[in-house]
Amino acid sequence: MTNKAHMEQRDAPMESHKGKMHEQEQPQPETNMQPHIAGCTAQMKNYWKDLSVRIEQRKEKACLIISKLEAIKKLLAKLPASKRAMIQPCFSSLCSEADIITSQVTDLLKMQCDENRSRLSVFFRELATSSGLSS
Repeated sequence: MTNKAHMEQRDAPMESHKGKMHEQEQPQPETNMQPHIAGCTAQMKNYWKDLSVRIEQRKEKACLIISKLEAIKKLLAKLPASKRAMIQPCFSSLCSEADIITSQVTDLLKMQCDENRSRLSVFFRELATSSGLSS
């Protein structure tokens, strides 16, 4: 091939090169799946990372609520009995609200874990079928 012909081939649109490829040079379906699998793998790792961040954030909120309740309880202990008796129902109600909130946080995390598990199941099924190993 002359230099001019080589330059024309190089500068030609990609479609014109496809017609000149030999059969053995055609990309195999498995190699076409590699970028997809790599993308899915990265996405799965991000799901786990995001879930870890959410868990840590929720844990911090729950710990903050518990710390505030403990601080209030210490303050209540310093009050005279008459004042403590007056405030105790409000503190008990506040503890009940904290229980509800932390239960909701836990439920939300459970849902997110279930969603993550579902995504992983889909990913592993796709991975198994794309490798050509499944029957």
